[in-house]
Amino acid sequence: MSTVIYFSGTGNSYHIAKQIAEHQNAQLISITDFDGKSINDDRVGFVFPIYCGELPRIVVEFLDRVVVRAKYIWAIATSGGTVGTAFGSLDKSLRYNEMRLSFAEMMLMPDNSIIMSPRLGDVKSALENEPILVQEVIRLIDEECQNEYVVESFSGKTSKIQWASLKSVIRINNKKINHKTCSDCGICIEICPMNNIVRVGEKIKIGPNCTNCFACLHWCPTHSIKAGFLKVTSASRYTHPSVMAKELFRKT
Repeated sequence: MSTVIYFSGTGNSYHIAKQIAEHQNAQLISITDFDGKSINDDRVGFVFPIYCGELPRIVVEFLDRVVVRAKYIWAIATSGGTVGTAFGSLDKSLRYNEMRLSFAEMMLMPDNSIIMSPRLGDVKSALENEPILVQEVIRLIDEECQNEYVVESFSGKTSKIQWASLKSVIRINNKKINHKTCSDCGICIEICPMNNIVRVGEKIKIGPNCTNCFACLHWCPTHSIKAGFLKVTSASRYTHPSVMAKELFRKT
Protein backbone atom coordinates (compact mmCIF):
# COMPACT_ATOMS: atom_id res chain seq x y z
CA MET A 1 0.00 0.00 0.00
CA SER A 2 1.02 3.62 -0.52
CA THR A 3 0.57 6.98 1.15
CA VAL A 4 1.08 10.38 -0.48
CA ILE A 5 1.57 13.35 1.85
CA TYR A 6 1.29 16.87 0.46
CA PHE A 7 1.29 20.54 1.29
CA SER A 8 0.01 23.10 -1.18
CA GLY A 9 -0.91 26.79 -1.05
CA THR A 10 -1.99 27.56 -4.60
CA GLY A 11 -2.53 24.10 -6.03
CA ASN A 12 0.65 22.97 -7.81
CA SER A 13 1.75 20.38 -5.26
CA TYR A 14 -1.81 19.23 -4.57
CA HIS A 15 -2.53 18.63 -8.25
CA ILE A 16 0.61 16.54 -8.68
CA ALA A 17 0.08 14.62 -5.43
CA LYS A 18 -3.51 13.86 -6.41
CA GLN A 19 -2.48 12.39 -9.77
CA ILE A 20 0.19 10.18 -8.21
CA ALA A 21 -2.17 9.02 -5.44
CA GLU A 22 -4.90 8.16 -7.93
CA HIS A 23 -2.48 6.12 -10.01
CA GLN A 24 -1.21 4.24 -6.95
CA ASN A 25 -4.65 3.93 -5.35
CA ALA A 26 -2.88 5.52 -2.41
CA GLN A 27 -4.07 7.30 0.68
CA LEU A 28 -3.78 11.06 0.06
CA ILE A 29 -2.95 13.03 3.21
CA SER A 30 -2.84 16.80 3.59
CA ILE A 31 -0.23 17.96 6.10
CA THR A 32 -2.76 20.62 7.07
CA ASP A 33 -5.32 18.07 8.25
CA PHE A 34 -3.20 15.23 9.65
CA ASP A 35 -3.21 15.10 13.45
CA GLY A 36 -1.74 11.63 13.96
CA LYS A 37 1.69 10.76 15.34
CA SER A 38 2.93 8.27 12.76
CA ILE A 39 2.53 7.07 9.18
CA ASN A 40 3.48 3.48 8.30
CA ASP A 41 3.19 2.04 4.80
CA ASP A 42 5.11 0.18 2.11
CA ARG A 43 5.61 3.37 0.12
CA VAL A 44 5.37 6.92 1.41
CA GLY A 45 5.77 10.01 -0.75
CA PHE A 46 5.98 13.73 -0.08
CA VAL A 47 4.92 16.50 -2.45
CA PHE A 48 5.59 20.10 -1.44
CA PRO A 49 6.72 23.50 -2.78
CA ILE A 50 10.12 25.11 -2.26
CA TYR A 51 10.23 28.36 -0.29
CA CYS A 52 13.47 30.36 -0.61
CA GLY A 53 15.48 27.22 -1.28
CA GLU A 54 14.10 25.27 1.68
CA LEU A 55 11.18 23.26 3.05
CA PRO A 56 8.13 25.32 4.04
CA ARG A 57 7.94 25.77 7.80
CA ILE A 58 4.70 23.78 7.97
CA VAL A 59 6.48 20.78 6.40
CA VAL A 60 9.37 21.05 8.87
CA GLU A 61 6.93 21.11 11.78
CA PHE A 62 5.12 18.07 10.38
CA LEU A 63 8.39 16.13 10.18
CA ASP A 64 9.22 17.12 13.75
CA ARG A 65 5.99 15.68 15.16
CA VAL A 66 5.19 12.73 12.88
CA VAL A 67 7.23 9.52 12.60
CA VAL A 68 7.26 8.26 9.01
CA ARG A 69 8.19 4.64 8.35
CA ALA A 70 8.22 2.92 4.96
CA LYS A 71 10.27 0.57 2.82
CA TYR A 72 10.46 3.20 0.08
CA ILE A 73 10.25 6.97 0.61
CA TRP A 74 10.15 9.44 -2.25
CA ALA A 75 9.70 13.20 -2.64
CA ILE A 76 8.64 15.63 -5.36
CA ALA A 77 9.33 19.34 -4.89
CA THR A 78 7.51 21.91 -7.01
CA SER A 79 9.53 25.04 -7.69
CA GLY A 80 9.84 28.02 -9.96
CA GLY A 81 13.54 27.40 -10.39
CA THR A 82 15.53 26.01 -7.46
CA VAL A 83 15.38 23.10 -5.04
CA GLY A 84 17.97 24.46 -2.60
CA THR A 85 18.66 22.18 0.36
CA ALA A 86 15.07 20.94 0.79
CA PHE A 87 15.78 17.30 -0.05
CA GLY A 88 18.78 17.26 2.26
CA SER A 89 16.65 18.64 5.08
CA LEU A 90 13.92 16.07 4.45
CA ASP A 91 16.40 13.20 4.41
CA LYS A 92 18.02 14.45 7.62
CA SER A 93 14.63 14.45 9.37
CA LEU A 94 13.88 10.94 8.17
CA ARG A 95 17.24 9.63 9.35
CA TYR A 96 16.41 10.63 12.93
CA ASN A 97 14.00 7.69 12.79
CA GLU A 98 16.37 5.44 10.87
CA MET A 99 14.62 6.01 7.55
CA ARG A 100 16.04 7.55 4.38
CA LEU A 101 14.92 9.34 1.25
CA SER A 102 15.24 6.90 -1.65
CA PHE A 103 14.16 9.07 -4.56
CA ALA A 104 13.64 12.80 -5.07
CA GLU A 105 12.95 15.05 -8.05
CA MET A 106 12.11 18.70 -8.59
CA MET A 107 9.29 19.64 -10.97
CA LEU A 108 9.42 23.07 -12.56
CA MET A 109 6.05 24.75 -12.01
CA PRO A 110 4.74 28.34 -12.09
CA ASP A 111 6.01 30.44 -9.19
CA ASN A 112 3.54 32.06 -6.80
CA SER A 113 6.07 34.25 -4.95
CA ILE A 114 4.45 37.52 -6.17
CA ILE A 115 7.83 39.27 -5.95
CA MET A 116 8.71 38.26 -9.49
CA SER A 117 5.62 37.62 -11.60
CA PRO A 118 6.17 34.65 -13.92
CA ARG A 119 5.91 35.39 -17.61
CA LEU A 120 2.76 34.07 -19.24
CA GLY A 121 4.86 32.03 -21.66
CA ASP A 122 6.70 30.35 -18.79
CA VAL A 123 3.45 29.56 -16.98
CA LYS A 124 1.93 28.09 -20.14
CA SER A 125 5.04 26.01 -20.84
CA ALA A 126 5.24 24.65 -17.29
CA LEU A 127 1.58 23.66 -17.22
CA GLU A 128 1.84 21.99 -20.63
CA ASN A 129 4.87 19.99 -19.45
CA GLU A 130 3.26 18.95 -16.17
CA PRO A 131 1.42 15.82 -17.47
CA ILE A 132 4.62 14.56 -19.14
CA LEU A 133 6.69 15.09 -16.00
CA VAL A 134 4.05 13.51 -13.77
CA GLN A 135 3.89 10.37 -15.91
CA GLU A 136 7.68 10.06 -15.86
CA VAL A 137 7.76 10.48 -12.08
CA ILE A 138 4.99 7.89 -11.68
CA ARG A 139 7.00 5.43 -13.78
CA LEU A 140 10.13 5.96 -11.66
CA ILE A 141 8.22 5.59 -8.40
CA ASP A 142 6.46 2.45 -9.65
CA GLU A 143 9.90 0.99 -10.35
CA GLU A 144 11.06 2.12 -6.90
CA CYS A 145 13.92 3.96 -8.54
CA GLN A 146 16.65 5.37 -6.30
CA ASN A 147 18.76 8.42 -7.04
CA GLU A 148 21.24 10.88 -5.61
CA TYR A 149 18.95 13.83 -4.95
CA VAL A 150 20.12 17.34 -5.79
CA VAL A 151 21.24 19.73 -3.05
CA GLU A 152 21.96 23.27 -4.21
CA SER A 153 24.17 24.42 -1.35
CA PHE A 154 24.46 28.06 -2.40
CA SER A 155 20.70 28.51 -2.55
CA GLY A 156 20.34 26.84 0.83
CA LYS A 157 22.99 29.04 2.40
CA THR A 158 21.26 32.19 1.18
CA SER A 159 17.84 31.03 2.40
CA LYS A 160 18.14 32.83 5.74
CA ILE A 161 19.26 35.99 3.98
CA GLN A 162 16.30 35.80 1.61
CA TRP A 163 13.83 35.32 4.45
CA ALA A 164 15.42 38.13 6.46
CA SER A 165 15.10 40.49 3.50
CA LEU A 166 11.50 39.50 2.85
CA LYS A 167 10.61 40.08 6.50
CA SER A 168 12.60 43.26 7.19
CA VAL A 169 12.49 45.05 3.84
CA ILE A 170 9.28 43.87 2.17
CA ARG A 171 7.64 43.07 5.53
CA ILE A 172 5.79 40.01 4.26
CA ASN A 173 4.77 39.06 7.80
CA ASN A 174 2.74 42.25 8.03
CA LYS A 175 -0.38 40.99 6.25
CA LYS A 176 -3.45 43.18 6.17
CA ILE A 177 -6.93 43.02 4.69
CA ASN A 178 -8.47 45.97 2.89
CA HIS A 179 -11.93 45.83 4.44
CA LYS A 180 -13.24 48.36 1.92
CA THR A 181 -12.76 45.97 -0.97
CA CYS A 182 -13.12 42.66 0.92
CA SER A 183 -16.24 40.78 -0.19
CA ASP A 184 -16.38 38.81 3.08
CA CYS A 185 -16.41 35.52 1.14
CA GLY A 186 -14.36 33.73 3.80
CA ILE A 187 -12.11 31.89 1.34
CA CYS A 188 -8.98 33.12 3.13
CA ILE A 189 -10.27 31.72 6.44
CA GLU A 190 -10.93 28.26 5.01
CA ILE A 191 -7.79 27.99 2.90
CA CYS A 192 -5.21 29.15 5.44
CA PRO A 193 -3.20 26.01 6.37
CA MET A 194 -2.18 27.48 9.72
CA ASN A 195 -5.71 28.39 10.85
CA ASN A 196 -4.24 31.87 11.15
CA ILE A 197 -7.12 33.85 9.62
CA VAL A 198 -10.25 34.21 11.72
CA ARG A 199 -13.43 36.21 11.93
CA VAL A 200 -13.52 38.66 14.82
CA GLY A 201 -16.91 40.29 15.11
CA GLU A 202 -17.81 41.54 11.64
CA LYS A 203 -14.25 41.61 10.30
CA ILE A 204 -11.68 39.07 9.21
CA LYS A 205 -8.32 39.26 10.96
CA ILE A 206 -4.91 37.78 10.10
CA GLY A 207 -2.80 36.50 13.00
CA PRO A 208 0.98 36.16 13.39
CA ASN A 209 1.27 32.38 12.84
CA CYS A 210 1.92 32.38 9.08
CA THR A 211 3.89 29.94 6.91
CA ASN A 212 3.97 32.43 3.99
CA CYS A 213 2.36 30.15 1.43
CA PHE A 214 0.53 33.21 0.00
CA ALA A 215 -2.64 31.16 -0.45
CA CYS A 216 -4.75 33.94 1.04
CA LEU A 217 -3.33 36.54 -1.35
CA HIS A 218 -3.69 34.46 -4.49
CA TRP A 219 -7.13 32.99 -3.80
CA CYS A 220 -8.73 36.27 -2.67
CA PRO A 221 -11.19 37.12 -5.48
CA THR A 222 -10.97 40.88 -4.83
CA HIS A 223 -7.17 41.15 -4.27
CA SER A 224 -7.88 42.61 -0.84
CA ILE A 225 -4.92 41.14 1.05
CA LYS A 226 -1.42 42.63 1.17
CA ALA A 227 1.82 41.21 2.57
CA GLY A 228 3.82 44.26 3.50
CA PHE A 229 4.55 45.99 0.20
CA LEU A 230 3.37 43.00 -1.84
CA LYS A 231 -0.05 42.98 -3.42
CA VAL A 232 -1.42 40.50 -5.92
CA THR A 233 -2.41 41.94 -9.28
CA SER A 234 -3.98 40.32 -12.31
CA ALA A 235 -0.42 39.83 -13.63
CA SER A 236 1.06 38.29 -10.47
CA ARG A 237 -1.90 36.22 -9.30
CA TYR A 238 -1.46 32.48 -9.76
CA THR A 239 -3.51 29.44 -8.80
CA HIS A 240 -3.34 26.11 -10.58
CA PRO A 241 -6.00 26.23 -13.31
CA SER A 242 -7.19 22.67 -12.60
CA VAL A 243 -7.61 23.19 -8.85
CA MET A 244 -10.54 24.84 -7.08
CA ALA A 245 -10.08 26.70 -3.82
CA LYS A 246 -12.41 24.36 -1.93
CA GLU A 247 -10.11 21.42 -2.71
CA LEU A 248 -7.48 23.07 -0.52
CA PHE A 249 -9.79 24.07 2.32
CA ARG A 250 -8.84 22.75 5.73
CA LYS A 251 -10.96 19.83 6.89
CA THR A 252 -10.07 20.22 10.56
